This record gives sequence, structure tokens and C-alpha cells, in this order.
Amino acid sequence: MAKNKIIRVLDAINNDLTFELKNLIKLRKANGNDIPASDDGVQLVKTLITQYLTQLQDGSGITGFNSETDIVIGLNEDRDGFIIDLAVQPVDAAEKFYFNVEVK
Repeated sequence: MAKNKIIRVLDAINNDLTFELKNLIKLRKANGNDIPASDDGVQLVKTLITQYLTQLQDGSGITGFNSETDIVIGLNEDRDGFIIDLAVQPVDAAEKFYFNVEVK
């Protein structure tokens, strides 16, 4: 059975990154630029994702994030889009507490 908090974190990553990428596209188009389907575009997208996942880790939503190994971005076969692979480790909510009680 999947844990609810883990599913919520993964869903939030998908929704938030989609939103942030759409905003980046809008902002660049408003300034007369697109996100280039090149190494420069890969770097733009990776920077955005790194900043987001770092914030998520700082807020204890994920743990063990390493931008060098956990984000892999490449161009699709037609070289007009990106394929993004992320590795994340959500932090689960504590549900059980165990106590040791000493009688004196």
C-alpha cells in the first residue's frame, strides 16, 4: 500500500515543475526568446529543477538530493523537446512512536 504523504510529494513535484516550466516558457517568450533545444536549454531547465528540488529538500519534503546524479536531461529524438529523468526520495510522515519507560 502506498503511503499518502509520499504520493502527495510526488504529485506536487509533477504539478509544481510543470507550472514552473510553463512560467519559464511564458517569461522567455515575453522577452522574445524561446528555451533552446540545445545544451543551453538543458542547463536552463536543470537550473530550474535544481532550485525547486533544493527548496523541497530544505522544507523536508525530500532527502538525499544531489543535482549532479538525480537529474538527467536529454533532447528527444526529434531534438525539439526534453526528456527529464528525476530521482527523488520523499520523506515519509511519522506514524508510529515507540517509547522505552524505565520504572524507578
